[in-house]
Amino acid sequence: MLNKIKSFWHLPVRLEEQRQKTIQAYSLNILHSYFKNLPAFPMTTWSMSPTALLHLMNYILIYKPKRILEFGAGSSTIFINQLIKEKALDCKLICIEQDLKWLKIIKETVQTHDVTEFHQVDLSESLNFNSHNFKWFNFKSLDFVLKNEPLDLVIIDAPIAYNNPYCRAGAFIYLQDKIMNDSLNYFLDDANRIGEKTIAKNLGKNNQWGLDYVLGGKPLIYDCTPITYKK
Repeated sequence: MLNKIKSFWHLPVRLEEQRQKTIQAYSLNILHSYFKNLPAFPMTTWSMSPTALLHLMNYILIYKPKRILEFGAGSSTIFINQLIKEKALDCKLICIEQDLKWLKIIKETVQTHDVTEFHQVDLSESLNFNSHNFKWFNFKSLDFVLKNEPLDLVIIDAPIAYNNPYCRAGAFIYLQDKIMNDSLNYFLDDANRIGEKTIAKNLGKNNQWGLDYVLGGKPLIYDCTPITYKK
């Protein structure tokens, strides 16, 4: 009897887990329908979720950003590169990664390199947020890569946050003026975690929360929320 009560008590949690798995599977199916020729690539437990990727693709198709900055190479790099290529978008993706070996894997997976710049940048900038010290991408190296040209969207999926839950605050610190002046949007992955959630609430604005990410920055006129959220 006690086991039945425990099972019933945990039922809402299991139902929510199943709902989220269904949403992710549905999102992945829709996501693949956007493309004709996606290369085979690694999607791991560290990859951006299908729903986050779908929201990101919707944003790019609707708002057509001309210059995207991405911290952290991965599945999102491949999807964005392919979207720009197949839809002939007037857009450049600038991918920043600290791990040279991983960057090489992603670079080799991408079929064309004319729409994406790949840059390895060391984590050597000392920063502090919420009483936590951490290392972030070197500011001078980023300045050299970006050349003070306008940005429309920044995707924040690095550095790896298991050593410091607040290390992704570095992107907000580096781009704070642009975020506060409504000159760009940010897409922060893993915003279901306490670190990223705290960062977005304290350093971001106009946050739109997804299952495991947040889109914010300059106000958005048109909705790009995935249809998979619709009840």
